[in-house]
Amino acid sequence: MFMVWCTRERMLDITFFLAGILVEKLTIVQLDFLYNFRRLLAPAGTKVIIDGAEPSI
Repeated sequence: MFMVWCTRERMLDITFFLAGILVEKLTIVQLDFLYNFRRLLAPAGTKVIIDGAEPSI
């Protein structure tokens, strides 16, 4: 438990708020970077999957 005044609903609100910020920034910045990075690493003609799975060659 955090503090006494943090109710379960407030903790969920804070958690989802922080998670939303993280997901938004990760989606915009890191997925874009990850996509370009994998395309740089992958040889020509390979198919790159971006959902966290391994790139299929």
